[in-house]
Amino acid sequence: MAITSSPPALELDETNVAAYLTGRRLAAAGDTVVVRRLSGGYVNNVFRAEVGGRLTGDGERPDRGTAPTVLILKQSLEAAQRTVLSAGIGRALVEVAAIKAIGAMLGGDAPIPSIVDDDPVNYVSIMTPAPDGAVLYDTELLAGRLHAGTGRRVGTYAGHLHARTEGRAEVAAAFAANPGFALRDQSIRSAAAAHPDLGPLIDEALRRNRDEARVLVDADITPKNVLVHDGGITKLDFECAQWGHPALDVGILVAHYVLLGFARPPVADALLAEAAAAYDAYTALRPEARSPAFAADVALYAALMMLGRAACPLGLAHLVPHRPRLRALATDLCAAPRSIDAILTLAAAARGSFTDCS
Repeated sequence: MAITSSPPALELDETNVAAYLTGRRLAAAGDTVVVRRLSGGYVNNVFRAEVGGRLTGDGERPDRGTAPTVLILKQSLEAAQRTVLSAGIGRALVEVAAIKAIGAMLGGDAPIPSIVDDDPVNYVSIMTPAPDGAVLYDTELLAGRLHAGTGRRVGTYAGHLHARTEGRAEVAAAFAANPGFALRDQSIRSAAAAHPDLGPLIDEALRRNRDEARVLVDADITPKNVLVHDGGITKLDFECAQWGHPALDVGILVAHYVLLGFARPPVADALLAEAAAAYDAYTALRPEARSPAFAADVALYAALMMLGRAACPLGLAHLVPHRPRLRALATDLCAAPRSIDAILTLAAAARGSFTDCS
């Protein structure tokens, strides 16, 4: 895949999205287009556009007699708006390729949007929306609303992704490199600033992710990238996707459930139960994950992700007071517990200190 990095010809905003969609033949001249900016994470602009009349699907003018068509537009930026994160803008092209590939390989087991149109010149992808009523999983968890069963659904997605891409040479070639993986690399390496002694361990973990790569890793399976709705989930954001080590994805997921327990001690037990359910769902599709060696790798990636999330300048503010406790927990995790039960037992033991500084 050729990955370009020249600046976009047009930067989208609320004032030009309607004209842009008309130029892409996704709206007709004179159509009402209602545009709203959405939270786009750190390094993207994202918009929701309601186009009057439903598209016919073959590029013809919309039929104004039917309900509006909802489109989600995402345009990649070179640098983050709220943190020091940065990654090559060409990651937008890899993200589009990842969404298409995952949709094709997983079929009905892919809880992801579909690409309606993509514009590589401007690094824009136009996607289908999540079902009505969808809410951000991260926001719900922080509010104490667990949506029981969501962990299992997220683990199932990861299991299908890895099971259906493992060892596939064409997938390895297509996703061997992604400038977007720099976002994940930076978020993990940031732990070394607060914990310089861990620099060699971080280097080794990221080396293994490259050298022992065998599946397509999403590299961003976190609650902030999951929408929950009646009977299911929609996974968002694939700009970090790259050929890698499967334990990276599982470790990132487990880490975020544990971290949310620091933020919300009253639901920490329930969050760990969701993490266990996610792991169980994953192992149902990936028996390798039952091995002590795989669990040890999950623990390592989880530990580094947790430390990275608490590290400045990339750290989440609510985790900064917990850095000493996170370091102690990470040290225990790096000692390579040999099962998910052992990992979560260590996290539960650390919970006794959550309330001390909540």
